[in-house]
Amino acid sequence: MKRSKGKTRKQKSEEHVGLFGRFRRVFQRRPVFRFISLVTVLMGFFYTMFYLPDWEAGLKSSLMPSYLRGYAKVTTLVLRGLGHDARVSGSSIVTPDYSVRIAQECSALEPTALFLAGVLALQVRRGTRWKGVLLGVLLLAVTNVVRIVTLFYVGIYRPEYFDVVHIDVWQALFVVLAIGYWALWAFWATKIEGDDRVAG
Repeated sequence: MKRSKGKTRKQKSEEHVGLFGRFRRVFQRRPVFRFISLVTVLMGFFYTMFYLPDWEAGLKSSLMPSYLRGYAKVTTLVLRGLGHDARVSGSSIVTPDYSVRIAQECSALEPTALFLAGVLALQVRRGTRWKGVLLGVLLLAVTNVVRIVTLFYVGIYRPEYFDVVHIDVWQALFVVLAIGYWALWAFWATKIEGDDRVAG
């Protein structure tokens, strides 16, 4: 007869690992699964907060107009630099030639949230991550001003294409650009991390 051996130390330790510990091990062994899960959770949190009834009626209704007005002011300065007699009226940009209102769809919040979720979910150092946050938000804000200026000129010279450019072209293009900006940052961030490990 064979004598049954007792459980090894490894087996005993695995028995005491709870559900959270098992998920943690999965995340450590499968970084892609960890990344996708964190992006999904962060975007779910964003949409939950963004569309909560209290947020819709309270914070969103008070903050969004000021946020859109800020974009209107910056875009107005750009248009003045391009030779247009532009002024701000609420969240609208008014010129003798054409007027355009900056709506919530032009806020760039969702692509920015997607970019930030990707940055926060990637396993890199805090300093590298915060550089991505600051540069990414700035770059997406500049891109959004370019979008608004583009729509302004489409409204002047090709008003029949305004809805197509606004909805079909720019909304999809903005998401692609946000992912592209993230991919460039991720390539740089992981390269920096790799160089630091080799140097260390």
